[in-house]
Amino acid sequence: EQQESDDDNSSIITKIIHFQRHGQAYHNLIYRILEDNGVPVKDVYHPDPAVNPFVRPELVDAPLTALGREQCVNQRDKMVASNSLMKPELIIVSPLHRTLQTAQITFDNNEFRKAIPFVAHDGCREELGLLTCNQSRRPLSETIRE
Repeated sequence: EQQESDDDNSSIITKIIHFQRHGQAYHNLIYRILEDNGVPVKDVYHPDPAVNPFVRPELVDAPLTALGREQCVNQRDKMVASNSLMKPELIIVSPLHRTLQTAQITFDNNEFRKAIPFVAHDGCREELGLLTCNQSRRPLSETIRE
């Protein structure tokens, strides 16, 4: 959002930047289940799937769970109910499925639906390492369809 000020006869243009963590994804759910059952993953950087379930191919680019989707809807509802100043001009996200889902669900209502451009950029990812849940390998057509 742009705001102008006439202090000192100068104009100041500001932008609000909103950072949002993605909703719960399947890798987060698996971690929680293992931890709650007394079987925490001791080394999330171990390359062996028998030791580290987060390198299993089933978790490639993990999508949101039902709870994760609900968290996004709740965030959107809070912004709308609080009469948020958030009037995004651009949404920048990582290209991971869960982050695209989070942004799309969070900003999906009449208030925010004004053709807001999305930019998905690898530089926004939390890491590019071993964990398959952080590797963007889902086909774009699948992400768009969902």
